[in-house]
Amino acid sequence: MSPVGGVGFRPAKLANPKGQGTLLGVYRWLVLSLISYVLAHWAYLSYSGGFDALPDWGEAAEIAFQTIFPHLAVLLLLQDIERLRELARSSRN
Repeated sequence: MSPVGGVGFRPAKLANPKGQGTLLGVYRWLVLSLISYVLAHWAYLSYSGGFDALPDWGEAAEIAFQTIFPHLAVLLLLQDIERLRELARSSRN
Protein backbone atom coordinates (compact mmCIF):
# COMPACT_ATOMS: atom_id res chain seq x y z
CA MET A 1 0.00 0.00 0.00
CA SER A 2 1.46 3.36 -1.00
CA PRO A 3 1.45 6.45 1.22
CA VAL A 4 -0.97 9.32 0.69
CA GLY A 5 -0.41 10.96 -2.66
CA GLY A 6 1.46 7.96 -4.07
CA VAL A 7 4.87 9.32 -3.00
CA GLY A 8 6.96 6.92 -0.96
CA PHE A 9 10.45 6.76 0.41
CA ARG A 10 13.25 5.98 -1.98
CA PRO A 11 15.41 2.94 -1.23
CA ALA A 12 18.78 3.70 0.36
CA LYS A 13 20.73 2.69 -2.75
CA LEU A 14 18.84 5.18 -4.90
CA ALA A 15 18.94 7.96 -2.33
CA ASN A 16 22.70 7.70 -1.69
CA PRO A 17 24.46 5.52 -4.29
CA LYS A 18 27.97 6.20 -2.94
CA GLY A 19 27.13 6.22 0.74
CA GLN A 20 27.98 4.04 3.68
CA GLY A 21 25.53 1.34 2.67
CA THR A 22 27.70 0.25 -0.24
CA LEU A 23 30.90 -1.74 -0.36
CA LEU A 24 32.79 1.44 -1.29
CA GLY A 25 31.41 3.11 1.84
CA VAL A 26 32.57 0.19 3.97
CA TYR A 27 36.07 0.42 2.46
CA ARG A 28 36.15 4.17 3.12
CA TRP A 29 35.11 3.61 6.73
CA LEU A 30 37.77 0.94 7.23
CA VAL A 31 40.53 3.12 5.75
CA LEU A 32 39.51 6.15 7.82
CA SER A 33 39.31 4.02 10.96
CA LEU A 34 42.76 2.59 10.35
CA ILE A 35 44.23 6.04 9.70
CA SER A 36 42.68 7.47 12.87
CA TYR A 37 43.88 4.49 14.92
CA VAL A 38 47.45 4.78 13.62
CA LEU A 39 47.57 8.55 14.13
CA ALA A 40 46.20 8.35 17.67
CA HIS A 41 48.51 5.50 18.63
CA TRP A 42 51.54 7.18 17.05
CA ALA A 43 50.80 10.47 18.82
CA TYR A 44 50.32 8.67 22.14
CA LEU A 45 53.61 6.78 21.78
CA SER A 46 55.52 9.92 20.81
CA TYR A 47 54.02 11.75 23.81
CA SER A 48 54.34 9.05 26.46
CA GLY A 49 57.50 7.43 25.12
CA GLY A 50 56.60 4.02 26.53
CA PHE A 51 55.30 0.76 25.22
CA ASP A 52 54.23 -0.64 28.61
CA ALA A 53 50.45 -0.28 28.70
CA LEU A 54 47.62 0.26 26.29
CA PRO A 55 46.74 3.91 25.87
CA ASP A 56 43.58 5.62 26.99
CA TRP A 57 42.10 6.15 23.52
CA GLY A 58 40.33 9.37 24.46
CA GLU A 59 43.61 10.82 25.69
CA ALA A 60 45.44 9.48 22.63
CA ALA A 61 42.90 11.10 20.29
CA GLU A 62 43.20 14.41 22.15
CA ILE A 63 47.00 14.30 21.93
CA ALA A 64 46.81 13.54 18.20
CA PHE A 65 44.35 16.38 17.65
CA GLN A 66 46.43 18.89 19.62
CA THR A 67 49.60 17.80 17.82
CA ILE A 68 48.47 17.40 14.23
CA PHE A 69 45.70 20.00 13.82
CA PRO A 70 47.86 23.13 14.35
CA HIS A 71 50.42 21.87 11.83
CA LEU A 72 47.69 21.12 9.32
CA ALA A 73 46.08 24.54 9.80
CA VAL A 74 49.39 26.34 9.31
CA LEU A 75 50.18 24.24 6.24
CA LEU A 76 46.82 25.08 4.65
CA LEU A 77 47.25 28.79 5.42
CA LEU A 78 50.74 28.82 3.91
CA GLN A 79 49.46 27.08 0.77
CA ASP A 80 46.69 29.65 0.47
CA ILE A 81 49.16 32.52 0.91
CA GLU A 82 51.44 31.05 -1.74
CA ARG A 83 48.52 30.70 -4.17
CA LEU A 84 47.41 34.28 -3.52
CA ARG A 85 50.98 35.56 -3.88
CA GLU A 86 51.30 33.99 -7.32
CA LEU A 87 47.90 35.42 -8.25
CA ALA A 88 48.96 38.91 -7.10
CA ARG A 89 52.20 38.71 -9.08
CA SER A 90 50.41 37.63 -12.25
CA SER A 91 47.84 40.45 -11.97
CA ARG A 92 50.59 43.13 -11.67
CA ASN A 93 52.19 42.14 -14.97
